[in-house]
Amino acid sequence: MQENNKKQFSNFAKPHQPLEGSKYSINDVLNREILILDYKIKDSKYHKELPCLTLQFSMNDSEEKHIIFTSSIVLIEQIQTYKEELPYPRKEANNKNIGRRLSKTNNMRN
Repeated sequence: MQENNKKQFSNFAKPHQPLEGSKYSINDVLNREILILDYKIKDSKYHKELPCLTLQFSMNDSEEKHIIFTSSIVLIEQIQTYKEELPYPRKEANNKNIGRRLSKTNNMRN
């Protein structure tokens, strides 16, 4: 590759932006359908040995954005598995066997 044709990092790198939205507790969305818009996974400030998932979502067909913070391994695995499907609706469920988790709903929006 010629010197003048080299890619420059500044031409394709995006600055780190925190996800915006009002903060909700995961308990606030129990048994409610939410639309997952985006997510980030980083080191947790409170549980040093666990990652922290930040979910950005909307509710009730509103364009208002909200965020949830969680260290749930189940949620982190689910969001990584279905990341190509974003945005998609989810319904918060409480399952005693695996803890709180968001389960994918059957009526996916296109």
